Amino acid sequence: MIPNSFSQKVNDEQSYVELKLIRLRLIKESIVGRKFFYDFTKDSSCNKTCITYLGQIKTDKNKSYKILTCFYVHGQSCRGTSCILIYNLKNKYVGNYYVSMPEDLPDTIINNRLVYTKFNVDCKFRKGTEISFENELPKTIFIPCDKIDMGDLYSFSIDE
Repeated sequence: MIPNSFSQKVNDEQSYVELKLIRLRLIKESIVGRKFFYDFTKDSSCNKTCITYLGQIKTDKNKSYKILTCFYVHGQSCRGTSCILIYNLKNKYVGNYYVSMPEDLPDTIINNRLVYTKFNVDCKFRKGTEISFENELPKTIFIPCDKIDMGDLYSFSIDE
């Protein structure tokens, strides 16, 4: 008999490989704003993975990036991971910003900025927040919450 923790690890690894393939397909399709849902847990009590292609951002240095948001739900405990994913125009992974919760993911791109358009009852100052990519990919991004100067700081990472 295979120990449950081992089989769960194999299933998580398989679903992550599948997730990366799905993300790449969505980057290539480039359907802006459409939410794609996937069920990696096969558990009706879990949330489903949600991936959204937000579009392209162009820096002042004429570099362009494709932006995806992803709330990846996996494992028997229905764990979730949220991140803003960055790809180049050749659909190669560049990096990401891991954020705490799916509510920390931006909603759209307006004027080369990631924008939070939805009201969040837990973070009243989030709506209207814009993240600029004018000078290149920021090393960190700040997402306000309860007060304009209180929130979360997230770092750019090239780890996948």
